[in-house]
Amino acid sequence: MDLTWLWHNLMQNVKLGWWLGLLWLVGYNGIGHLTKKRAKVLPDNWLTLPDKRIPHFEPVFDVFYCMGWWIAIYPLFFIADRELAIVVMASYGATMVLSLIIFILKPIKIERPPARHLIMKVVQRFDSPSNCLPSLHCSLAVLPLLISVAAVRPEWPVVGAVAFGVCASTVFTKQHYLVDSIAGILLACAVFAGAYLIVLP
Repeated sequence: MDLTWLWHNLMQNVKLGWWLGLLWLVGYNGIGHLTKKRAKVLPDNWLTLPDKRIPHFEPVFDVFYCMGWWIAIYPLFFIADRELAIVVMASYGATMVLSLIIFILKPIKIERPPARHLIMKVVQRFDSPSNCLPSLHCSLAVLPLLISVAAVRPEWPVVGAVAFGVCASTVFTKQHYLVDSIAGILLACAVFAGAYLIVLP
């Protein structure tokens, strides 16, 4: 089976979007470090009431949570059309930049319970609890689903199932408030729609 097209797509898209990895590594982690001290916990109101009823359930969802970083690179392997690739990079870039601006202006933190499993212990060791709203985890899981639907990929239901699992994991592992996750999903949808309409009218 000839899979050279996968490598070709990956190289094309990495050349277009290499800066996204740098933006995430430097921006997300740097801002998280700078905003730790002034980040605030959301007050007890109707937005956070459901969080008290959602159980802390790590055994399955910690795996889904970690898949949130890997699903984000999935489109890089199948997007061959350059215009759609530009939509992808613009969507990722705008989502991250807008999220980082919000993290700086209004840092929100969550009191995360101590992790019980190795995967989440590693996550909590390096992931700041102050980059909460909107959830970049949810945004970067939903964007691949939107991209695969727009590209009419036959595996989009599988991508959708994984994206759903990732989004659910953010609240079941208590890494985010429910409102963080909803905001992340809505941000991804709005940014992708905007990028798609601008680049591919």
